[in-house]
Amino acid sequence: LSGVLHEGALIYNFFMMLEPYLVKTERCLGQRILDAGCGSGLLTCFIASWKQKSEIIGHDINVGCLRSASIMAEQLKLKNVRFVPDLDGQKSFDTVLSFRTFHENLPVLLIEGNMSHEESVTMQRPYAAYLRSFLKKGGYLVSVERYENKDHYKAMMEACGLEGLCLIEGSRTQIESVQGEQQDIFQCAVFEAE
Repeated sequence: LSGVLHEGALIYNFFMMLEPYLVKTERCLGQRILDAGCGSGLLTCFIASWKQKSEIIGHDINVGCLRSASIMAEQLKLKNVRFVPDLDGQKSFDTVLSFRTFHENLPVLLIEGNMSHEESVTMQRPYAAYLRSFLKKGGYLVSVERYENKDHYKAMMEACGLEGLCLIEGSRTQIESVQGEQQDIFQCAVFEAE
């Protein structure tokens, strides 16, 4: 039980520090929003309740998480959100959210290994291309990622650029989440699809 409570406290703290960034980037949250790697759907449901005129789709490969997310949306009486295990045929989103998912879709070699900047860019391009494939031209990727290695984060930004996702000037910021002695640092940025 203490592990569950600790995880809940970490999630709560993450959302508390994320809220000001979301408000700052609200203009980038369009009519059709995809939350890629939505997990339990907590953030997805928050955005659905905030942006009630938007259609929001939460996607995750974990069907248990999707079941929990759907139950939460139902209990909150959210009509503008649904959760799906696959995105077949889903394209042309105004906004794609990548909250703590980019680094989770990378090979372990990248996370743990020492590799060159070029190798890091090459390994991160497929996920950048995957996220880009769901955006319409002029759509936005809102990214909040935890990278312990700043060089890999720079490589992620370059990979996004190579896949037609241009960093919006002034959108980059760093936010910190502190829970007891644990400190997590997140890099935030918004990219526009060419």
